[in-house]
Amino acid sequence: MTDKTKYFSKLVLVGVSACLLFAVVGCIFGTPGSPRPSAVVPGQVPGPPDWANFTISLQRVQDITDQSLAGARQSLQRIRKQTGWRDLHVLQTDYASVVCRGYFRSFTDKKAQRMLDQIRSYKDSQGRQPFRKASFAALPRERKQITAGPPQWDLRRAPGNASLCIGFFINDELCKDRLTAAVKKVKDLRNQGIEAWYYHGQDRSGVYVGHFDAGWELVTTGKTRDGNLIRRLKFVTHDPQFAILRKKFPKYEENGQVQSYMVGKGRVYEASMLASIPSFGQEVTDAEVGLH
Repeated sequence: MTDKTKYFSKLVLVGVSACLLFAVVGCIFGTPGSPRPSAVVPGQVPGPPDWANFTISLQRVQDITDQSLAGARQSLQRIRKQTGWRDLHVLQTDYASVVCRGYFRSFTDKKAQRMLDQIRSYKDSQGRQPFRKASFAALPRERKQITAGPPQWDLRRAPGNASLCIGFFINDELCKDRLTAAVKKVKDLRNQGIEAWYYHGQDRSGVYVGHFDAGWELVTTGKTRDGNLIRRLKFVTHDPQFAILRKKFPKYEENGQVQSYMVGKGRVYEASMLASIPSFGQEVTDAEVGLH
């Protein structure tokens, strides 16, 4: 082999080695200008896709502390181990940490309805149904975009700062579209000459009648065994129209059904309630506007 041939052979060998080294480095660190591989944490569930508007709420921790978030994550792991469901995630809102399952474009989708039925009918090893009250929940960005119904009937446009909440609609076996159901109820009431309003909350759509000026006052609610007065801070109104409407709508309904419970041997009906009127852009829980 001539000196010239040896020179070219060494040159080729060096070139091949350099290419191999570049390929290895590229696999580890990425080529210049290319994004580095993202770290994937085992068990981590990615955020909701852009098309998603709803999820299914399984368990709510009504607290906003870091401890509650950690507790919700522990609950997620426990539920995942118990059920084998892999598509669980924690939804963090301004008011609660919620263990949820799945993402859906609409709660009327057949896939969404099948999953809700599956979750509610699930039985643990002792035959209990821990998720029988599971319900659809709007993702935070969807809550701000709900505009179902004539805008002039939106509770947030009502005068005053309070209204009488006479019930709500929630998506379940009896009601597949809470938004439409609440608006229809409001329309029916208005056709009867009654000032009615709707409000679409996180999980429920409420129905309200009238508007009043109200405030927080110390109210006497009874006496102790020693004869001392029991006084509590309560949201009240002195508008005479409230008493008229309360007499006309004394009971509280869920999906058109009057809510009641047994006390001793008698049945007590849940009463309609005075609720505050939220303003546009104000984040409130369902409970704060009379929906529970």
